[in-house]
Amino acid sequence: MSIELAPRHKVGLTLQHPLLVANATAELLPLLAGPQALGALIAPEVGSRARKPLRMVRRPGGLAREVGRGALSLSGLRALVRAAGDLPVLGRALGADPTAAVRAAERLAEEGVQGVVLDLPPGNPVAAEDTVARVLAAVDVPLIAQVPLLEALPFAEACYQGGADALLVAGPAHGLVALDDPHSPLPVEVHGPLLHPLYLLAVREVARRVPLPVIARGGIYTPADARAFLAQGAMAVAVDSLAFVDPAAVAHIASET
Repeated sequence: MSIELAPRHKVGLTLQHPLLVANATAELLPLLAGPQALGALIAPEVGSRARKPLRMVRRPGGLAREVGRGALSLSGLRALVRAAGDLPVLGRALGADPTAAVRAAERLAEEGVQGVVLDLPPGNPVAAEDTVARVLAAVDVPLIAQVPLLEALPFAEACYQGGADALLVAGPAHGLVALDDPHSPLPVEVHGPLLHPLYLLAVREVARRVPLPVIARGGIYTPADARAFLAQGAMAVAVDSLAFVDPAAVAHIASET
């Protein structure tokens, strides 16, 4: 099976399998399905020297992961690219600040990633369109725009106008969890199977309205979850928290998708 995720890009981005793993690291890769059973890896954001591990808290129906700047070092990204071999590695850049997004994308391209996932914050599709266009003007690799869950369609339409090559639908839902002080909850990304219906609806709306390849993520814990996204128009799917909770399940999904 061959999947072209960036058909309007001069280089393109061809996958041999529709399953991607988000927030992948070189240390995680041996615990997953073999490279021949995956389509691509999405690296965590590369942070500064002050980066710190991001905590995770289990909750009924899923887990919450602390929001923070990139926990991956440049050496960690290089190790992932080496360990992946021929398996495409996509770098991740935050899109809140256009200038910072351009710098991050340029650095990722220099390290040999095959594409850049631009993580766009909610609230301003017009700004997202501008950021996508500026990043594309700066790098020669395909750009996958990750749109926020609750604004998936307007952001997807804006990113299409900005020139994005593909869409990742959607960014994790955000919430608050008391990790240290019950009076001062901290922002977290919320993951879990109960969110799957919300992501499925977003994927269907975007796939029907926006003429770009769609990668679906959110609440994928079984092969049936992945197949449901593909049936609603996604060309590929990305697992995230499952790879940390049950790496062996990734191989099962890969074999049944």
